[in-house]
This record gives sequence, C-alpha cells and structure tokens, in this order.
Amino acid sequence: MNPSSPRRRLVALALCLLFTSQTTFTQTTKRRAASTVAAVPSCDQQRAIALVQQQASEAKSFERPVGQITVMTRAAELLWPYNQEAARAVFADAFQLATTHFLAKG
Repeated sequence: MNPSSPRRRLVALALCLLFTSQTTFTQTTKRRAASTVAAVPSCDQQRAIALVQQQASEAKSFERPVGQITVMTRAAELLWPYNQEAARAVFADAFQLATTHFLAKG
C-alpha cells in the first residue's frame, strides 16, 4: 500500500479531527468551571465590615501612636455608613489616643 494513499490520508484526517475536537471540548469545560468559581464572591459586605473592625482593634497594638490614630480613623470612616455605633467607638478611642499623644509630645 502506498504511504500517500487516499485511505491513509482519510484515516489521518479523521484522527486529527478527533483529537482536536476532544482538546477543544476539555478546554471549554475548564473555562466554564473557572467562570462558575469566579462568580462566587470571596468577600461580601459582612466579611468586609468584620475585617475593618478587626483592623481597628489590631491597630491598638501598634508601637507608634500616629499609626494607631491613622488606622483607627480610616477604619471608623469605613464603618460609619454601616455601623455608626461601632464607628463612634473607634473614633472616640482614636480621639482619646490623639489627645494623650498631643499632651505628651505637644
């Protein structure tokens, strides 16, 4: 049988089409799975608020009072639209810290 016979060409073409269609199918399936995972938010509003509150409380462990005051006031700003009581408490703590720092340093 001649290597360039029409039958061999047809078999080679069929195999190429089979492998190409299989690769395309698996790639589109992976994309669909990835887009499904990406659709689920990793951080919703409640988790974001909790994270801001945690950062505000951890700011109290900073060594420099200026850094504490900065982080606490920014956290209180972020909390204000969602939880004004918690934001007021953080603002009050930051103000107390700023007053103490000002009296000590001038």
